[in-house]
Amino acid sequence: MTKFFLILGNILATLKFDKLQCKFKSVKNYLYTGMICKHLKYAGKNIYIKNGVFFNDLEYIEIGDNSTIDSRCSITAWHKRGKQVFSPKLYIGNNVTIGTDCHITCINEIMILDGCLLGKMITISDNNHFSENHDLSDTPIKREISSKGAIRIEKGVWIADKATILAGVTIGEYSIIGSNAVVTKSIPPYSIVVGNPAKVITRK
Repeated sequence: MTKFFLILGNILATLKFDKLQCKFKSVKNYLYTGMICKHLKYAGKNIYIKNGVFFNDLEYIEIGDNSTIDSRCSITAWHKRGKQVFSPKLYIGNNVTIGTDCHITCINEIMILDGCLLGKMITISDNNHFSENHDLSDTPIKREISSKGAIRIEKGVWIADKATILAGVTIGEYSIIGSNAVVTKSIPPYSIVVGNPAKVITRK
């Protein structure tokens, strides 16, 4: 039996099966992109969304031209959660690239403007499961969610892997957010930022 599979593997390699598999995946991604774009509030041209990206409340999400969202991302706007009702606005501009495993969640407003590059495993959240009025004896999932303000990521910003951007923050244009940084305060344009909490180490 082992010999049979080895021979089969050799035959598939001769047929360049790996290239056929890539093409099949690409077709699935384009089909998935088409399905998602149909329900977005606004969909630009040449969007590419890999199959398996999780969305919520697509009618509150806008994606501009030539933007790409990689696999296993979670892109969520929340109009309703339990008894709570929100008016979220989640905007992804033109020529934005969002890497694998990113988590972007919005009940207020998140703006990611043109030309931004997001690495892998980045969290951008304008909300949380905690406020001073919450009873901490409740499990987090039962608590109401709240937002301390909108998030605005200006054009040309690069956010490196595993960074976290929290509510009420504006990141100035062409800034660089280092890996694992936790951004809790607004950042001026043309800044390089690292650390937890994030601090400006250089301004151009």
